[in-house]
Amino acid sequence: MNPSLDLGSQYTSEEFQQYQQSKGMKHSFSKKGYPYDNTCMESFHAILKKEEI
Repeated sequence: MNPSLDLGSQYTSEEFQQYQQSKGMKHSFSKKGYPYDNTCMESFHAILKKEEI
């Protein structure tokens, strides 16, 4: 991965979108400046990390 690219660029590329469509998947993006969309999943992953340790 090119470090000069934005971290999300691989997920917004045409190639990735075509891959998702071929698998019947739909990509969901948060609204800009709205960090609460993923709060539940981030909390879940935090619990998993604590339990793993």
